[in-house]
Amino acid sequence: MAKVTEGTSGSDGVIIIADSTTEPVLEVRLATDAHNRLEILGDGTIRTGDGGSSRLASSASYLGHAIDGQETFPRIFAQGACTLSTGNLRVAYFTAERTRVTTQVRAFVATTGAAATPTLARIGVYSVADNGDLTLVASTANDTSLFATIGAGYTRALTSSLTLVQGQRYAAGPLVVTGVTAPNVMGIGLGSGSSVALADTPRMNGQVSGQTDLPASVPAASVVATGSMPWVVLLP
Repeated sequence: MAKVTEGTSGSDGVIIIADSTTEPVLEVRLATDAHNRLEILGDGTIRTGDGGSSRLASSASYLGHAIDGQETFPRIFAQGACTLSTGNLRVAYFTAERTRVTTQVRAFVATTGAAATPTLARIGVYSVADNGDLTLVASTANDTSLFATIGAGYTRALTSSLTLVQGQRYAAGPLVVTGVTAPNVMGIGLGSGSSVALADTPRMNGQVSGQTDLPASVPAASVVATGSMPWVVLLP
């Protein structure tokens, strides 16, 4: 394919089409701001912004998005309570917007705090296979002080860092095991009437019941429908 050039690479208004894997197949730069650039390389790589692995363009950025983190869904929609019950892992599914290292997670208590004292309180992050199976890829340590205070935000370190891969599906959410009152967390609580639609492909949320700790893996068939979705943000 012949190289077609208008302007100079890296300058305003440039359009470049090339067949070299070391040069853009298509480079479009609309302004001096480096974030207004799209490159599609000959090896199929797509780069945006300054040529790095930038966030995918999304309306979520204008909906209260945590710019420095990956949310399960935009925070502006987390206006309800995702009710937890003992031993029930509730997760929200999401697609990683960019490849990035995460080291901690954050979630908020909604209207009910955990009564003293749970046996176990953790947050897990799972990768989602093409067939829907879940594999635990990151988690927080057990912390029975988690989710105790109404309206409080809780940031906890992952026991090991996780590299989210752009375009990969994940699921994240809390698990509380307790003999007293379980908390609820900020999220979406749409009720059982919406559970079937939320479980449709691509799945948006799910529940895994009867757990004493975060399971290392979950077959897709064991994830059941629920109307609740926890809001969780993964942070650097």
